[in-house]
Amino acid sequence: MPVLEFADGTTASGFRLVVGADGAWSKVRSLINDVTPQYCGIHIIESRISPANPVYTQVQSRVGKGMMLIGGPNKMITLQNLGDESYRMYLGVRVPADFATDGQVDFSDTDAMRTMCLSTAFFGDDWADEFRGYITNATDFRPWPLYHIPPAAVAWPAVPGVTLVGDAAHLGPPSGEGANFAMTDALYLADKLAEHGDWVDSDDARDRAVRGYEVEMFERGAKLIQRGVDVTEVFYAGDAPRPTVELFRGKGVPVLEKKGV
Repeated sequence: MPVLEFADGTTASGFRLVVGADGAWSKVRSLINDVTPQYCGIHIIESRISPANPVYTQVQSRVGKGMMLIGGPNKMITLQNLGDESYRMYLGVRVPADFATDGQVDFSDTDAMRTMCLSTAFFGDDWADEFRGYITNATDFRPWPLYHIPPAAVAWPAVPGVTLVGDAAHLGPPSGEGANFAMTDALYLADKLAEHGDWVDSDDARDRAVRGYEVEMFERGAKLIQRGVDVTEVFYAGDAPRPTVELFRGKGVPVLEKKGV
């Protein structure tokens, strides 16, 4: 039976079912398999544009209540409207896995981060002044390296009393579906437990409920990861944003192109 050990030295045990919902670097996952997340080759440099920011009105007129993707070879800028009316900005770049930890980058130095992000290696003069202006006025830089587990790893022999949901089960590159899939996992697991109402007292009923959930989740989770991997390759292609345009065009989305822009 699993025993949970917390950072303050306390422990807890006696659980009928432990559900690992502890994200990319799940501790609970180790009870099920030995899969280690793999670096995707992409780091996101996350920042924010608040209503008090000088470029806020400009960003608002562009993005509104939605989000905007700005693509270039091997890199991307994403802007997303948040519930507090601010905008989260993600600067995605292809860099080594130790980019944020090798001592060459100080994310706490805002001015230095702006200078680096506006350098030729990142978002240099070949990017539009408007978008470089967003970076010039950005604040609170934070690193977010992207990891995933292989799609084939989303399958394991049943482990009595333990299962996984969300990124703990099927960590993939961001595809816009992660949170929805995590909630779907929780719903399906709850439904299966409800179908086997005696699971609280019966190990067999508990294990059948969990396995019913897992079999369905395995297929969904593997496909989710693969979509994320495929989308990442499109967004960060060497000739981006052309593959992104073709992706949307292939799905019947109207595409307006302006030559020379």
